[in-house]
Amino acid sequence: MTDTSPYSTRFRIVAAVVLAIAAALAVIAVRSLEGGGDDPVLRGGDAAVVESLIPRRNAQVPQQSTVGIDLVTGWEGTLVIDGVEIPSTS
Repeated sequence: MTDTSPYSTRFRIVAAVVLAIAAALAVIAVRSLEGGGDDPVLRGGDAAVVESLIPRRNAQVPQQSTVGIDLVTGWEGTLVIDGVEIPSTS
């Protein structure tokens, strides 16, 4: 009895490689969207004070993007970027 599969071995190999690449890209995308889990400020001793960084650390955003730090109620801070103090908007 012969195997009369409509798909060639070459097609199966290419399909498996494409699916593996798609799965790897999906994992990378999910990890890049996680918010600050690896940021030492958000998981270290300062985690009780700092709720989030906007944008997350080392993110590349356009110059016009909003930047900030979200602190727990009752705390105040000063935002300094590249040695320049950013005035508070509130």
